[in-house]
Amino acid sequence: MTLLAAAQADFPLHMPVIVAGGGACGLVAALAAHDAGAEVVVIERDPVPRGSTSMSLGAVCASGTADQRRLGVDDDADRFAADVMEKTRGTADPALARAVGQLSGEAIDWLREAHGVELSLDPNWPPAFGHSRMRMHVSPGRSGADLMDRLIAACDRAGIPIVTSATLESLFVEGKRVTGVRYARPDGSREDIGCGALILATCGFGGNHAMIAKHIPAMREARYFGWEGNQGDGILLGEAMGAALADMDAYQGLGLLAEPAGIDLNPRFLI
Repeated sequence: MTLLAAAQADFPLHMPVIVAGGGACGLVAALAAHDAGAEVVVIERDPVPRGSTSMSLGAVCASGTADQRRLGVDDDADRFAADVMEKTRGTADPALARAVGQLSGEAIDWLREAHGVELSLDPNWPPAFGHSRMRMHVSPGRSGADLMDRLIAACDRAGIPIVTSATLESLFVEGKRVTGVRYARPDGSREDIGCGALILATCGFGGNHAMIAKHIPAMREARYFGWEGNQGDGILLGEAMGAALADMDAYQGLGLLAEPAGIDLNPRFLI
């Protein structure tokens, strides 16, 4: 992860917005930038955009959605934020908790109505894990891989290019402003693209053992059950530019992983 002077760059291509990371976060960000009128490109390390979302249930907890209203679920941003604060024993950022509660429902409805990404409230999931209302929205395939396929298809319909097998390596900077990126190809070649704005959506650092040892030493010997491509690239680049870091010791412990098969057991089916 390196920073390069903008003066060194001779970009053959310039894009108003570059999104680094083709997981669910990055693809949704690309769709939002597109809808705001910007031309955008996504660069993704893997041959096929997948990431941690593809390993998950693909469910999204959201409040105030059209589906909740249709099914008579009384929910809003204040109740969502209150649940978060209670579950985290007051340690979460209250402003951030409320923002998620307010915007999550709008995001679900927008993805469904504007981009055909079907996410529906699952009435078979009762309130659990700190949620006081039914909030679990899932895609028809009920898997993270299905959700990723639908997001990729939405980007394709929107004409958003996704450059795969492209590992973000360096940023071109001028002061505190990013002017472009350099990414590496599997054959060792490198390509540069200029940009007006960069969105880092490269997920966390669970696959980076050195960062785990540094920031979460208690978990240095734990089994990582996530996407190995989560190497903390965006965090390292942001840190190199002087960005502040917070909550680096946070993690989600999963006590329902069957070893050595690596199967995630659903608590609803345990007797």
